[in-house]
Order: sequence, then structure tokens, then C-alpha cells
Amino acid sequence: MRTLAGLLLALGLVVVACGDDDLEDGATPSPADVAGDEHASAAEVVAAGHPVDADGADDGSRLVLYQVVGETGDVVQTAWRLYGADGDPVAEGKGGGAVLGLGDGFWVGDGLVGVDGRKRQPSTASEPLAPGPGDLVLSDFEEIRALRPDAETVFAPRPVPRGFGQGWALDADGRQWYQRVEPEEVLTSGGSGWERVRAIPLRPGQHLLGFGITPVGEHVVLPVVRPDGGEQVAVDALAVRRADAPAGADWTLSPAGPLASGVRDLFPHTFALGERHYVFSDLRRPPYLFEVRSGRWSRLPLPTEEQGWTLEPGLDGLYAFPPSGAGKSGTSAWFSENLGATWQQLPH
Repeated sequence: MRTLAGLLLALGLVVVACGDDDLEDGATPSPADVAGDEHASAAEVVAAGHPVDADGADDGSRLVLYQVVGETGDVVQTAWRLYGADGDPVAEGKGGGAVLGLGDGFWVGDGLVGVDGRKRQPSTASEPLAPGPGDLVLSDFEEIRALRPDAETVFAPRPVPRGFGQGWALDADGRQWYQRVEPEEVLTSGGSGWERVRAIPLRPGQHLLGFGITPVGEHVVLPVVRPDGGEQVAVDALAVRRADAPAGADWTLSPAGPLASGVRDLFPHTFALGERHYVFSDLRRPPYLFEVRSGRWSRLPLPTEEQGWTLEPGLDGLYAFPPSGAGKSGTSAWFSENLGATWQQLPH
């Protein structure tokens, strides 16, 4: 995710706000060389790396996260670069993880970056907090953390119930959603503690997609799948319900549409795109959009027909990152503000 500081150059760039990472003259080192050099600058990581995440801010600036990988895949370095609304570099910094746009700045995986390019550390709550509207998920199921942007505070939300979990999420109103394996069930937590949500009706052989619970605007979506050998599943349906419905309300089972035409990777990438659209994507087959209100499916166009694109949602639209490898550098992120109808290549 993002950051921003001043940089200018006559034929190059000079970091202004984050001043410890200067761009260097000369040939660009290989990605493997940069990944193995712990003293590599942010500029070197950006130049040799490939984009892996991005988001936008209200002023039109964007922060892109780049990554370089060593020859064996076990050495990785990251760096971010902030671009102004005109596409010119503003600032950059070493490190970073998942990027989240906050409107007036960015979360970059290990801190905050303002639209002025300056990085700052949020405070950390000493005790768990009840999530509320506008709070954002920061982490996966291994270490549950959330961010309260207005207070710039990282916190642990309400502890999840005991048992083997497969995912958690926050909806727009701050409700926690928790997906458990044995028994396969979904729980939600508002102001009065955890409640079991009415069970999704499953036929023999069907299961709930692991780590698949996805709030989308006023709804929650969870795919119903059948194992299809190895690391693949067949998608039979989407279970959909209103997020604010009583815990005892039924789920609606919507047909899997184009997803039912073939098997999918066991761990696809699913996410909300705006208030109405759900994206189902993996690296081997085309991605699709599901409109949660109408139940309609549509194919999500990519910048090219090449397989292996990684998609990520942003505050301002959809970001796409081309297939990459340990020895690949110089690739650019792409952005669409109209559900993939048109794409623009972003600066690198």
C-alpha cells in the first residue's frame, strides 16, 4: 500500500520527504542481485522489482508496492513509491506489505504514509477494541489486527471463538465475521457478543470455501464448493445474505454461473469491489464479477489475455499486476475505474 514524499530530478529523481533513499545512476541491477543486497535502496528495489499491490488517495495520488525475489525464492525485499496525480514520483521508502488507501493517506503494511509522502507510526491499543464503521482489516487469520484510521490506531478486535477457524472479516458497519471448520459454520459479532448464523444448506460432498467469507457492501458472500482432487475445487453456488439480517435469517443460494464450468484453485482470491461487486479470481482461469443485488455474473476483462494476473481492489477502482517471476523486472501495475472495461498502465 502507499506513501508519499517529494522527489524531483533532471533525468532522474531525488527523494525530498523521506530522504534516506536516493535514486542512483548507472545500470539497474538484476532482481536477484537486489533481493540479496540488504543495503539496496528503495529506488533499486523499485527499479528492479515488479508491482504487487497499490491503492489511491482522494487527491489522485497512488502508492505502489514493489517486490524483488531472489533466485531461490526465499529472499524477498519490498519498497513502495508514491506517485502524484500527474504520475510523477513523489516519495519512496524501503519495506512495506499490503497497501490500503485511507483517503488522505495509505497503510503500507508496517505504518502510515500521508499524501505528503511522510511515513509515521500509528499507536497500538493496549486492549482489544470493539470494531466500528470504517475500521479496516490489516491481517489474515494468523494474527487478527485492525486499523481505526481516524484515530491512527492498530488494535486487536474481539477475540474469536475457540476452535479451528478458516477466516474472519469486518463488514462496513464494523461487525466481525468468523468462519469455523468443525462444525462448518459462520458466526457474527455485534455489540452483544458472538452469534451463530443460520447454517448454509449443504448437500453431501459440499463444503464452504476455506477463507472465503467476504463482506460486500450490505451483503456477505461465501462460496459453496466440492473438492475436485489435489488443490482444486468445483464451485457449486454462492451463499449470500444481508449483513444486517438477524442471525437466524436464511442464506440465499445463487447459481455459480460461469464458475461452474470448470475447476478452480483451492485458494482463489475473492474480494469486494465497491459496494455491489464480488470478484472471484485465480491465476489460471479468467476472473468473474458477481453483482450481489441482482445475482448476475459477468466476465472481468484483464489488460491482456495472458494468464497469471493478480487483482486487488482499491478505493478508486481495480488494480491488476502482471505475471512475475524471480528474474522479471520493470513490469507496471494497471488500473481500471470501470470494472475492467478499460485499463491504463501506471508509471514505474
